[in-house]
Amino acid sequence: LRGDPKETPEMLREKAAATAKALETYDFVFLHVKATDNAGHDGDFEGKKKAIENVDREIIPALAKTGACLVITGDHSTPCSLKRHSGDEVPVLLHGPGMRRDRVKKFDEMSCMEGGLGHIDGKDVMPIILDLLGKAEKCGS
Repeated sequence: LRGDPKETPEMLREKAAATAKALETYDFVFLHVKATDNAGHDGDFEGKKKAIENVDREIIPALAKTGACLVITGDHSTPCSLKRHSGDEVPVLLHGPGMRRDRVKKFDEMSCMEGGLGHIDGKDVMPIILDLLGKAEKCGS
């Protein structure tokens, strides 16, 4: 589901409902939130914080109820201090039935590096997700 630069809480609720509906048919649904990236480009720390809080309030609880595996991450970082994309690491959170737990209590770059996934390259995220879902192709003998 496509991101919109002016995402309101109501739009996020609609996205969450559409995603939950799509999960009835599909094994994987990608929901994109654009507001966090736009706030980073604008250098708007408070706007970025509010966009993240809106996701936490409107999307996460609704989708956690579905029993699906949730993957919360970004495709790149956009620090407000730089107002552009950067090579900084992005945190990854996996939540759902059968997921391994670690001791991380905060969802930020530094805390997530201490988590069960440690430091991973972006190209390795999808294979890890597929493996945790039991959908990875067998490799080797």
